[in-house]
Amino acid sequence: MNVYGYRSIDIEGSKYLAHRLAWLYMTGEWPEYLIRHKNEKNDDNSWDNLVNTTPKEVQNKRKDKLREIWKDNGVTVVIEKKVKRATFTKQEVNKAVEEYLKDKILVNGVYVRDLNPKAPWES
Repeated sequence: MNVYGYRSIDIEGSKYLAHRLAWLYMTGEWPEYLIRHKNEKNDDNSWDNLVNTTPKEVQNKRKDKLREIWKDNGVTVVIEKKVKRATFTKQEVNKAVEEYLKDKILVNGVYVRDLNPKAPWES
């Protein structure tokens, strides 16, 4: 299993992601884009858990997940209407998300650490 929780298979010195090989085996075709795990468990490569998806669909799924996290943590994002807690434009939200995620890595659907951590004396 790799650091992102995906199973890999070594074939004649080349590593392949198991879910992509499963797709090839079941359909007879190499996946055109990405294979997503419906239950978000990257090591569950059962056929009914795999979905061939485009990069745009993956991006939309991640945005939906961020919205869920924000909602669960009491963050309210409103485009035109003012709310007592806070009001953000769509551009402000997108910029804030990009800034937050630029030095993070995604592991099992969760952003876990900085890619470029600073030493304590640099903060």
